[in-house]
Amino acid sequence: RDAQESRGLGDVYKRQRVITVEQGGSSYSAPEIVALVAGTAKEVLPANVARFKASMQADADMYIGADNTVTTANGIKLAAGSLVNTGNSAAVWCISPSATNVRILQEFA
Repeated sequence: RDAQESRGLGDVYKRQRVITVEQGGSSYSAPEIVALVAGTAKEVLPANVARFKASMQADADMYIGADNTVTTANGIKLAAGSLVNTGNSAAVWCISPSATNVRILQEFA
């Protein structure tokens, strides 16, 4: 992050560097490809308490949600080729108006 200034004794400015550290996982899964059938919701990332983070990318537009009720009307749109990262262990469901592949990489604690 940017350096911050603080006053010391005698109004002398000291520059302090603020560093943010994020704990990462210790291992990755093998990359996975999950096929989506057009118009059908599918769990592409099952809940897993050992998962630290997951990355997903699709060849076509898709919509993500928390369960099998996700639709193209209520899901969060992920444009074709876009990358989404999730930093939790919850399940992720996807739906696409066209058949597509979802690429997934998981990181475990």
